[in-house]
Amino acid sequence: MPALQSYWLAIHVPTVVASYAAFLLAFCTSVLYLIKYHLERSHTTGTTLTSMGLQPAAAGANPTMAMAALVAGRTGSTVQDETPGLALAAAQGDRIAQWLMGMPSLAKLDVITYRIIAVGLPLISLGIIMGAMWAKEAWGAYWQWDPKETSALLVWIIYLTYMHLHTRSQWRGVRTSWISVIGFAAVIFCYLGVNIWISGLHSYKV
Repeated sequence: MPALQSYWLAIHVPTVVASYAAFLLAFCTSVLYLIKYHLERSHTTGTTLTSMGLQPAAAGANPTMAMAALVAGRTGSTVQDETPGLALAAAQGDRIAQWLMGMPSLAKLDVITYRIIAVGLPLISLGIIMGAMWAKEAWGAYWQWDPKETSALLVWIIYLTYMHLHTRSQWRGVRTSWISVIGFAAVIFCYLGVNIWISGLHSYKV
């Protein structure tokens, strides 16, 4: 198609796809964080502590610390991670817990996700800017609220929101991991959904 006969094709598309690749990696680390976090919570409930001989009242306000003390008593070693429940389950032979304990800690997973998105966000920003310049040459306007343009803008807003909220300690971890997951769902819609279900200037079906 005439609109695709441009040098922008070799610049704009790889940049956007690279940003999608970064967001895919961030999605994977976010999902891993959420799995590890929720399994840890399931191992540090009051029922679990009671079944292992430690009363919730004795655990105080922090069941994670109580579980850490329990792990130290059962295994003879202190837990440096913030997932003592998984550490105890791993020591008892739980294969899933053993696999998760081989992964980075929750804090490290959160930092890894942040750094990956810190790479992906500038890439998608450059991709949108270059796409606008290409649109000016091809269609005569920088922005026409085409479905592809609008969905790309939504992706940019979601990840920008992630970066902003990650500066607040109360949002780091579970909340920002969910934002990362939502952001990648928007990426999938932008990359595939718009082309499949919605017609626009970016529809190049033969």
